[in-house]
Amino acid sequence: MSRLAYSLILLLCTSVTCRAQIVPAEGSKLTYRLVGFSVPGGNGQRTLEIAEGTYNNIYEFEQRVAIHELLKATHCMVLLPAFGRDYTWSCKGADGKPQGALHHFTVLNPTNPVALANRINVTQLPLAYKDAHVFSDQNRALYDMSGNMVWFLPDIEGLIDEKSDIRDLKMTSRGTITLLSKTGTKDFALEISYDGKVLWKGPDDGKVSGGTTEGYHHVLTRLNNGHYMVCGTQQVKMQWRKDAAGDSSLWLAEKGPGVMSPASTIAIPFATVIEYDTKGNVVWSWKQSDDFVKEEQQHHKNIRAKFDDHQNGFCFDERNKMLYVSFRDKSEILKINYPEGRTMVRYGYGQTPANSDALFSEQHSIGITARGELYLYNNNICNLDAPPTIEILRDASGTPAKLKKIWEYAYPVDMKGMKRPPVANWGNVTELPDGAMFVSTGLPYGNLFIVSKDKKILWGAVLQHWNDSAKKWDDISQYRASIIISKKQLEELVLH
Repeated sequence: MSRLAYSLILLLCTSVTCRAQIVPAEGSKLTYRLVGFSVPGGNGQRTLEIAEGTYNNIYEFEQRVAIHELLKATHCMVLLPAFGRDYTWSCKGADGKPQGALHHFTVLNPTNPVALANRINVTQLPLAYKDAHVFSDQNRALYDMSGNMVWFLPDIEGLIDEKSDIRDLKMTSRGTITLLSKTGTKDFALEISYDGKVLWKGPDDGKVSGGTTEGYHHVLTRLNNGHYMVCGTQQVKMQWRKDAAGDSSLWLAEKGPGVMSPASTIAIPFATVIEYDTKGNVVWSWKQSDDFVKEEQQHHKNIRAKFDDHQNGFCFDERNKMLYVSFRDKSEILKINYPEGRTMVRYGYGQTPANSDALFSEQHSIGITARGELYLYNNNICNLDAPPTIEILRDASGTPAKLKKIWEYAYPVDMKGMKRPPVANWGNVTELPDGAMFVSTGLPYGNLFIVSKDKKILWGAVLQHWNDSAKKWDDISQYRASIIISKKQLEELVLH
């Protein structure tokens, strides 16, 4: 074919396809190398061609093409070789003739120092879930099961910058991403697209807390009905009172007996759980302060400075209309009916981290199995000589306020001389479709793994940070991690 004829074909194809949506759009700046392509129009089999570099001459481009992807529809997902590169792409019909012009985009390099200095080091390749991908809160990135980064979280003006604390980064059922961002003094609850476009933002207007902010923290979940549920904080005025014997107690400022001397009014953080609709309207909420019983809040002598039950998560059983709220410092889980908001059961009530026989202590990340059982990441602070465990628990027959442990796994982490902290943080667990558990360990560990129901490790990794002064990789911890379990789910995210 002559050069002139080739140019005419390209011109004609361009006049047709420019009226349709081409993705990635011309000149796009992408924060991922797992790229979704949209090539509208065309009949029959087509081939997507991609070359590294920027080319405007079809002949030069054809000589540099390194990726040929068969198109069976108008969309496809392609993993590109590297970040920090320019790419040129085009499409050919079954007859080998071009369908449209040459298109160009750039895959950016991560700019956040955390993403650049951290990695997921795979210690055991997957025996199952080989197409899975893992979001790391600490790294602000998505990785494949070999530890290769394929996406990183972009900065979003006013909401996310390089100093933001990112929590609960995970994919929703509609192919989007939810996360919490603490940027400066503000806490944001966000839903974004794969491209980083903000799709929803919590109003943070204090309508539930009664203050100027809702204090979003720990967990944001998009529900099946399209609503959003998030942990919040309510500052409640309390009075600190001391009796003649020297014992002290906290009372709601407007309730209780006469003021004991001396007395002071202080603000105490209580937990909230807020449900929003897509427009940011509060459609339901639960406040711990409404459930407050003064006898539970007894503190003695000089413990006044430490009063925070530390809500560290919830899970909502949408099918059975039950909300479970976890409190780390009380080693307690409340089971609350929905929408009434009444506490039905208090699991762990009265136990303390010092109880060596406690079923769980300073737990994190609770969930409900497909069979309706409660599961959690047990930091196991009641036994500092033992590792944390993953547990599945069931209501004990005839004693609804008591749980029975029906499955447990203790990951054999290598402490490497580390000492477990007396107060535990972080860590999470997610049940997978076959009953296996995806786990991210908390402080002081950095392990990620999948363990089967019969306690076989199916995949393992460790989070690491580059120690430039020592020229080595150090193991570090992260708040949470989440998993995308299949290629089908991944396509819902990338091609959304």
